[in-house]
Amino acid sequence: NLIADLSYQKANEFFKNQTGKEVDFSMSNYGGIRASITKGNVTVSNAFELMPFDNTLVVVELSYEKIQELFAYFMARKKAHPLSNQVELKIQNKTYDVLIKGKSINKNKTYFVATSNYLQKGGDAMNFFKNPLSMYDSNFLIRDAIMEYFKSRDTLISKLDNRIIIRN
Repeated sequence: NLIADLSYQKANEFFKNQTGKEVDFSMSNYGGIRASITKGNVTVSNAFELMPFDNTLVVVELSYEKIQELFAYFMARKKAHPLSNQVELKIQNKTYDVLIKGKSINKNKTYFVATSNYLQKGGDAMNFFKNPLSMYDSNFLIRDAIMEYFKSRDTLISKLDNRIIIRN
């Protein structure tokens, strides 16, 4: 979730400057995170281990239908794909309820989603990111966003915030 949250923060900063609009949420992929952060000093090396790829942050504009595909994919894959804290997802059996920035998905609205350029091209079979209504590439490496975040904090704190709840 840390990766999704800091990606949201950096992408939103870029996107607001470019368009005056806000990103709705961020989604990353489980497989793109290649290491964990252990207790102790955090270094630049940790950022490279965590995110060894030269992926950039992009913002895509998705239709209601593509947002539905995104959450269907999330449920079907049963992996902890990082979602930023603007999303509250409750999964029960094979159904879900989702709030984005505290509101239900609106079929008459489009959504701006921050992700990586790799996923935008359909990486990890995330085809819902392909052919968006619009796309904005920050040309900013996600790894650089991670390093900026690390440098801006004295201590990294992890906590569960129940952004995703799964009940059977």
